[in-house]
Amino acid sequence: MRLGPDSSVEQAFELAALNPLVAVASPLLWLAARLNESLPVDDIAQFRTRVMEDVARFESNAMARGVAPRLARVARYALCATIDDIVLNTPWGGQSDWPSKGLVSTFYQETWGGERFFDLLGQLYAQPEETLDALELMALCLSIGFVGKYRVGEGGPLHLARLRADLYRTIRRLRGPHERRLSASFASVDAPYRPPARMIWFWILSASVLAALALLYLVLGFLLSARVDAAAERIAALAPAMPVFVAAPAVPAVPEPFVPQVPPASTQLQRIRTALAPEIASGEVEVVPDSGDIAVRLLRASFPTGGTTLAETEAPMLRRIAAALNPEPGPISVVGHTDNVPIANASPTRNNETLSRERAASAAAMLQRFLNDPARVSFVGKGDSAPIASNATLEGRARNRRVEFRIPAKDSSP
Repeated sequence: MRLGPDSSVEQAFELAALNPLVAVASPLLWLAARLNESLPVDDIAQFRTRVMEDVARFESNAMARGVAPRLARVARYALCATIDDIVLNTPWGGQSDWPSKGLVSTFYQETWGGERFFDLLGQLYAQPEETLDALELMALCLSIGFVGKYRVGEGGPLHLARLRADLYRTIRRLRGPHERRLSASFASVDAPYRPPARMIWFWILSASVLAALALLYLVLGFLLSARVDAAAERIAALAPAMPVFVAAPAVPAVPEPFVPQVPPASTQLQRIRTALAPEIASGEVEVVPDSGDIAVRLLRASFPTGGTTLAETEAPMLRRIAAALNPEPGPISVVGHTDNVPIANASPTRNNETLSRERAASAAAMLQRFLNDPARVSFVGKGDSAPIASNATLEGRARNRRVEFRIPAKDSSP
């Protein structure tokens, strides 16, 4: 496998890119797009060295093109995470030493690039006008194969597809409609049509033939009508003079009147589950009765590791939860939960209960933006005191790290 594109491909990227970040990143984007369809790399160490050199040059080249330093750093991280994600999911990459010597672990001493990528995307999403170039680069990373944390877990592809669609609409709105004409300078020629002289005689002859056929049709139709009238008179003379009796049909029985079935009244739990049916099907949300309440559980809320601010990419999800809870009466309590793993390098006063309360506060603030009555909302953090799965497994701890939106349960209402 070649380690990079030839000069003609680089020049094509450079000329085609409207975005300076995409122009500078074109060799790395080209390489990442080819990894899934290429043969195994002969020398992994040489390949990694070449890629690291290209990544190291990327940030300085981007700032030389006038890109803000912060956006250049975010773009470099996104490129490293994308190449790591694609390489580790190839047959040859997973069997090499790349998992312990990937780009993210080498440059940033981290191993959670698959989650960090989406945290950075959420931060850029909060100010799309100032970060449009970086948003476009990360959209390209998603298009060429980056999946990250959505590669595992039920409903991951559906959530990722919805995120990509929202990102595309935002970029399209800020960039405006693209040029659809083949040539912006095209102008038609004002030249009236002049038929050939010989064609005039052809049309005259054709019109004459059609007129003759129409006249023949009228004459034949008149003659046929006269013969039909004579035949009808002879048939009428053959009819009998005696009266004809027709038996009256029996009167059908009157059916029983239709009594419509009145559908049973839907319950509060059924209404909320119906409103959130797509999210429940994808595994992002659970709606369950719990201790006299109805709990809407957000199972994969996007928080940075150890962080407390809910990513802006979760706004569409909370808008749909708010739409489901708006018609239902009663206060709404936002409850944060964690697993039982202590916070690393935290102060004595900062623990899982504090972390869960701050995350619940962030989720409550975002939910209030979409409710008709924001005053209904309160929040509380319960740390690891109310698990819904075993903390002995990764899957169990992932389910326990959740945010719940609780509302008092009603027995039944129309």
